[in-house]
Amino acid sequence: MTGTSSPAAPAARRDVSVHWGELGGVFVEQLPAEVRDLLATACRVPAQYKAGGLGAKPVRVDLTRVQGFGAWTNVPTGFEPAVIAACRRAGYQVRVTGYVPERLPPPSPTRLIPGLPDTALLDLVRAHPGGVVRYGPTVDPVVLVAQVATAWPDMTVAVVVRRVADTLRVRDHLRELGIDASAASWRYRPCVGDVGRVVVCTPPGLSTDGVNPEWRQIVVAMDAVEMLAARDQWCFSHCARARAYGLLPAAVTPAPVERDLIAAYFGLTELTIPAHGRVERRAEVEWVTFTGGVRGRPTDDPVELYRRGIWEHRTRNARVATLARRHAALPGAAAGGVVVMVGGVDHALALLDHLAGWPVVAAGKVNTTGLSPTRITALTAATSPFSRTSSNAIVTAAAMPDLDLTGISVLVRVDAGTGLPPIRPSQLVVPADATPLRLVDLADRHHPGFRRAARARRASYTARGWYAPGVDQLAGRIDRFLATRPVLPRSAR
Repeated sequence: MTGTSSPAAPAARRDVSVHWGELGGVFVEQLPAEVRDLLATACRVPAQYKAGGLGAKPVRVDLTRVQGFGAWTNVPTGFEPAVIAACRRAGYQVRVTGYVPERLPPPSPTRLIPGLPDTALLDLVRAHPGGVVRYGPTVDPVVLVAQVATAWPDMTVAVVVRRVADTLRVRDHLRELGIDASAASWRYRPCVGDVGRVVVCTPPGLSTDGVNPEWRQIVVAMDAVEMLAARDQWCFSHCARARAYGLLPAAVTPAPVERDLIAAYFGLTELTIPAHGRVERRAEVEWVTFTGGVRGRPTDDPVELYRRGIWEHRTRNARVATLARRHAALPGAAAGGVVVMVGGVDHALALLDHLAGWPVVAAGKVNTTGLSPTRITALTAATSPFSRTSSNAIVTAAAMPDLDLTGISVLVRVDAGTGLPPIRPSQLVVPADATPLRLVDLADRHHPGFRRAARARRASYTARGWYAPGVDQLAGRIDRFLATRPVLPRSAR
């Protein structure tokens, strides 16, 4: 009819089927191309330009494997949450079918190795089918494997190492810890009956008779980075039923492509064990926006800008004092304290007008010439051990590395700096049942330089794994993984 338009056809429903196989493995039917792009990374390889000269060009690396005639895509079990999140981000509805693995039963206290209570590691193995465990210099990775093997004595475990000599070393160490382990490699091929519940092998050693990688229930890679070779990945692909975990020293920083490949096989769940029985304390970031005050020009002198816009800004300092007193009055802060981190002594002394009675912790000696007795008393009180550990205090950024954070529950950051707070890794070593550190960050909006600094801090917190209160750690890592996918040129796709 004239003047009318026919109704638009309803949009076709887009579904993606994720199937857990009965014999292990996760398969995705008809994985869309746009989702496959989200699940890819890039590495740079040498290339010669047509005009002459050498350079580096990006090459696409898919993090999934296509099975059959392209209808099914094989996904490691630990990578399944990222695949589901990528499909939903692209607008697809996900249907999960098949045999979804359940949480493992809790280990009996009598099964644990005495004196080695790494409960956080056992909780990770219980709840997640894959993960990366980073360990400190004082942690013995073989002991971590022994705890997993001891906690679930009915499950078969394969410990994968890179070198033949390491199979014997790790096997002997496990035997010293009371675990009947065997070794298998191209050089040492035990009889079928000699391969026990726990076997230490190289990637090609998984094919040894009796190892049966298809039926192993737990696979632990002693070095996650060393297992990224194409041959090793092909060997790993036969452990389809296993819960896969990779160990990695905390001091090692993988390259971006290595980090993506580790996430693709072991998953995005991550745990840091700086010492046996300890974990790395995580922080929960609470953002508070401050918009009023001085509006300086982008070309202002930085020192003068921070003096007018941060240190001596009375409205801002009053807002900081309100935040500090509010968190100090919360019930959760009774067992700890509140620390206000400032950029320097000038800002700390300016805050004393609003936080009377709070001690000031500064690095080194402070020139007190011309200061009032009240301010001199505040600086003197900061030398007592009690004020450094469990009371409320104003702390300069230079003094943060020497502060004991075990008794601190809230850190109010108001220095308007960039990056992470100046905290040493040893300051975040806590028992597994410790409460998270609440990090309250004042995001200034009254100058372009302050806004850039706030964005830089937010990016640093996300990269560190510090999210808002209530955000699941795994969900936060998945969101960051999908948001940091490299953009490949059309010729590299």
